[in-house]
Amino acid sequence: MSLPLGQNVLMYIESETTSETNTKELDNKGRDVSKTHQVPVVCFKNTLAQKLLDTWNQEVGTKTTEAAMTKSRARYLVAAFKFKFNSCLNQWKNFCQAIAASQFLTRDYHQKYTLSLEWILKFDNLQRLKEGQFGVNTSLFTNTQKSNVTKESFINADIRPSEKEIFSKLIDGLGIRECKSWFYDTKPQIKKTEKGGLAFLFSNNFVIDYVRIHFVDTMESILGTNVIIGRIENNVD
Repeated sequence: MSLPLGQNVLMYIESETTSETNTKELDNKGRDVSKTHQVPVVCFKNTLAQKLLDTWNQEVGTKTTEAAMTKSRARYLVAAFKFKFNSCLNQWKNFCQAIAASQFLTRDYHQKYTLSLEWILKFDNLQRLKEGQFGVNTSLFTNTQKSNVTKESFINADIRPSEKEIFSKLIDGLGIRECKSWFYDTKPQIKKTEKGGLAFLFSNNFVIDYVRIHFVDTMESILGTNVIIGRIENNVD
């Protein structure tokens, strides 16, 4: 199955490190002439893919078989996250919980065929699962995918008065779902910097990295000012 992967979808970084290995060697007189060999080790890093995989293992892997990170799995995870879960971590987590709650998938099917992450991430299978096939209870995730919350009700009920203008602009530019998932549910501190910009401070490293990569340029355009992303305990100049 081919996936519609674009350059902006696959964020996979391949880096090379080295490790040392010692091999004992003797010359023809029995003297130790061992050498230290530098062995290249290829490491793959993708913060987003790893977060998605960790969620899968926490929710489903504990009931079936935990999956390790591979380059192929990272591609499938990121593609599914964008095209099937609207880049929303809550949707992905709730979907994984629905899979874990299916006795058919985690018990009957898994014991007979082994429930694999690759099978779940095939777009045809994903669609069937989201429609409630294979014993999946769609009520566990459909409520988070469909929201009747309006901009006005969200701002009036949930936003601090000093930040209403900021959230109003972010909602107009990003949408309620993205704004709520990344800039409200994550409980950031929003402060003005001495240079007249805005600092969004989060407590979670994954959120910090994700917002920096995906939102900073758009946020600066929407808010019309310089935006800094950092940790809550940081001092902002």
